[in-house]
Amino acid sequence: MEMAKNIQSLALRSDLILDEGISVRTCYIPKDIVGGDYYALRKLGDGQYGFMLADVMGHGVAAALYTMHLSSLWDRYSDLLTDTVRFTGMMNNELRKVIKGASFSLRLFADMLT
Repeated sequence: MEMAKNIQSLALRSDLILDEGISVRTCYIPKDIVGGDYYALRKLGDGQYGFMLADVMGHGVAAALYTMHLSSLWDRYSDLLTDTVRFTGMMNNELRKVIKGASFSLRLFADMLT
């Protein structure tokens, strides 16, 4: 489980290249050793930043596995963040493929800041 915690911590990262006057800090403390929360930040362009916050209802290994899938989807689709409707649509379509029949729900919030 400690190895799983270390792997999950690698997925909870910030690619954000800080500009003058911008500071981002994160703190993640799951209820169990691993959990179902996910966040990601990325600089998109001059003065533009994309971010995603997700909370998989539940906790433990199953929720953590879904967050790892979210991390891979972020890597695949974050170039679409300038079109948040398209980005969230693609994420939703991909998540629906793996969440069928799951006993918990997933909330996703994504936006682009300018």
